[in-house]
Amino acid sequence: REVLKRFKFLNHVQYSLADTLVMMDRPDEALKILQGIARRSMRANSAHQRIGIIQTLQGQYDAALRSYRAALRYDRRPLGC
Repeated sequence: REVLKRFKFLNHVQYSLADTLVMMDRPDEALKILQGIARRSMRANSAHQRIGIIQTLQGQYDAALRSYRAALRYDRRPLGC
């Protein structure tokens, strides 16, 4: 149980860092963090959503669509909820 709490806290910190990096116009660094989260937990739909947003901003529309689909595969709620 304690390990799970720490894992969730680590993800939260990494999401915050990734969001901050995007705001600092450092999306490539944010992508690395988010892709790491997605690799560790395929069900990390928030990571897939954020990856898709960054890819959209970078004009990588096909990749963004794949990321949004991956997010929806694990959580059918509308993106951003």
